Amino acid sequence: MNYIPTSTFVYLIISVALCILLPMAFVIYLGKKQRVSTKIMVSGVICFIVFVVIIESIIHQMVLGNLFSKESNPFLYAVYGGVMAALFEVAARFVGLKFMVKEKSSVGYAMQFGLGYGLAEVLVVGIMPLASNLATAVNINKYGVEEFINKAAKAGATSDAIDAFRAGLPALFENNIQCLYGGFERIFALALQIALSIIVFQAIREAHKNKDYAYLAVAFAIHFITDFSAALYQAGKIENMLVVELFTLFMAAVACIIARMLYVKNVDEFGGAVNEQSSYS
Repeated sequence: MNYIPTSTFVYLIISVALCILLPMAFVIYLGKKQRVSTKIMVSGVICFIVFVVIIESIIHQMVLGNLFSKESNPFLYAVYGGVMAALFEVAARFVGLKFMVKEKSSVGYAMQFGLGYGLAEVLVVGIMPLASNLATAVNINKYGVEEFINKAAKAGATSDAIDAFRAGLPALFENNIQCLYGGFERIFALALQIALSIIVFQAIREAHKNKDYAYLAVAFAIHFITDFSAALYQAGKIENMLVVELFTLFMAAVACIIARMLYVKNVDEFGGAVNEQSSYS
């Protein structure tokens, strides 16, 4: 393929715009409803970077390829991906909400922590790859595929990276409608991250009262099921990306319903505004 169609650029630009504008709109909306703490949102960003971007990535590099791969054992790959994603992301929220957020009495602060966590994921998993794909599409139309690859090779790209790029061209550009999915997926994921943070917040509150960590299991299960389906797609066992996106939307809806019930329960218990302090510490 030597020319990227205009529709691909339109889809990529829409996806990038969704990743930027909708989270901004939610931040503005939340700011009108309650006092937003930048410190708490930054805590969510830090936890995502430390647990997911750094620690989880290092473990993936040590395990994947050495023990198994998505080509040799796709089902085990999907199970591993789901377990690791759920483990580290639930742990990130638990550590952040338990030790970094002093205002533990408010479910509103848990929501803000989840918003910061989700915004970091939108940037790393959404905006950066989509912007990279957009820049790649521009350069392919400017130089052509082969010339672009030659320039990449001269710049130091490995043969494995070039082979992976060639293999990914059809998925990225020929099936260009998939470029539109990325923006919507990040919005679903942002809602999921906020909801899961509220669920983990409830686990911390329940543990404080009666040593019950059942809500941690709920958060882990939701995360595992969601990421397991995504890993099956990466392994080629689910061929239609739309199926994965719709399933992500469904799981996000389930998590949001649970989180909404917990949010109302906590606001009622505190007797008013979500940021009021209670005896819980």
